[in-house]
Amino acid sequence: MNEAPKKIIQNTFTNAAGFVYIFISNILLLPFILHSIGAEVFGSVWVVIGALTAYIGLLDLGTGTAFVKYIAQYHTQNLKDDILETITSGVVLYFVLSVLIAGTVLVFDIPLLTFVGVPIKYLYDAQFVLRVSVIIYILVGVSSPVTAVVSALQRMDITFYTTMVVQTWTIICTVIVLNHGEGVRGLILVNLTSSLISIAILAYVAKKEIPFLAIVPRYISWDKCKIFLNYGINIQISKFGQIIMFQTDRVLTLKLFGPLTTTYYDIGARLTNSGRSFTGILITALVPAVSSIDAQNNTRQLSALYIRGTKYLLITASCFFVFVSVFAEYIITVWLGEGYVSAVIITRVLSIGYFFNIITGVASSMTAGLGKTNLDRNYGIIVSISNILFVLAGAALFGSVGIAVGTTISFLTGAAYFIAVFNRSIGEKNINIYKLLFKPVFTALFCALPIYWIATTFMMNLTRFHQGIVLAFILILYGLLYIVGIRYLSLLDDYDKGIVHSIVNKMRNTVKGFINGQH
Repeated sequence: MNEAPKKIIQNTFTNAAGFVYIFISNILLLPFILHSIGAEVFGSVWVVIGALTAYIGLLDLGTGTAFVKYIAQYHTQNLKDDILETITSGVVLYFVLSVLIAGTVLVFDIPLLTFVGVPIKYLYDAQFVLRVSVIIYILVGVSSPVTAVVSALQRMDITFYTTMVVQTWTIICTVIVLNHGEGVRGLILVNLTSSLISIAILAYVAKKEIPFLAIVPRYISWDKCKIFLNYGINIQISKFGQIIMFQTDRVLTLKLFGPLTTTYYDIGARLTNSGRSFTGILITALVPAVSSIDAQNNTRQLSALYIRGTKYLLITASCFFVFVSVFAEYIITVWLGEGYVSAVIITRVLSIGYFFNIITGVASSMTAGLGKTNLDRNYGIIVSISNILFVLAGAALFGSVGIAVGTTISFLTGAAYFIAVFNRSIGEKNINIYKLLFKPVFTALFCALPIYWIATTFMMNLTRFHQGIVLAFILILYGLLYIVGIRYLSLLDDYDKGIVHSIVNKMRNTVKGFINGQH
């Protein structure tokens, strides 16, 4: 196996390990947060501020992704001055944009919060959370040209250890502030301290990795800023489309149906989005790797990476989304308790849409690595328009569930368009992603549905604790059956098996390292 796939595999495993820790801890924290601040505050403040902050983030004009790409490229080519110009110019550019962002929020925060439907009794809490969220965004943004060094050099091990430290701090502080009755204000201040710790660690490592790293005024290059903006504007249009798809539904739910419905909708969206985030971890290592491969003009390796990466993504995504969709009612009951039945149908509908959205993940990451950002731009324009139309139509026809239906339809149409244009752009018109899709989905459904039918008999009169035990057993059984099915249908060739072997060895060595006290 050549060096590039090995590096991607190692980084992917490291990313996945960090995500699993975050995922499990957030799953355990959410019921505590919900019961501490209440479902109404959660829906009208915490959920909606998260959505609004995402929109405010559009003011960075998409420059964030550019730093990873160009630092990786210049490092491969050993262009030190270009690296310093990229980092220094990026910090200055973000500082200027931050002034614009801060001014906008200070002037328009109350009118904006009133417009989206935040109840008056929660308005000033929401204002506080929004302003601190913007401070966090600005700090992360201004430091991002420096912290991007860690990702650009593919030091995902550092990202993993940083994630572990920061998430542990977040868990401890969240429990403390909520037990002292600090509510959403305390939660956002915890996020602020966590961001500061993360920035400090990553900046320190970046300096260690690139000893000549410095913010020097003479390295400010307006030409570099133009490059970032030209690269970023197309990415930003695509990002706008992503935010429309993943955040507008929550804002509209609050505006049209109120805080409680927003909470139920967010639970369903949060559960399915966790699967999207996890499977997305499989491709986070691709942008710097693709940039490096592209710098070597190795188009054959890029094509192979696209096909295999998409296959692995489909195998993983099918397993997750089918399980979540089929067993949604038991997952939510065990997770949050009784009273959240409304979130079940949302989860099942969105599982379909999020699955089709994630299958474009490899192609989307490769467009960023290859600099084909015009594809992301066109995709962003199409999904922005289609999502708003489908969501509004769905809400008018089917209520809050219709918002999920509209979102899912926009995911389906957007994925079909993006896959088609990406295949043409790399000269691989004959790649049939949907053919790769059929076997994993069929295998997952074949494993899940019989188990679900049997489980309904046992789950009916069980307590929440005993349902959790049964659900854990179901998950193990389902996973084993799925693995057998994948092997039986020969979805993995010898090269794939070699990759699995590498991952197993990596896991074994990691466990041995912890046992022996090595890092």
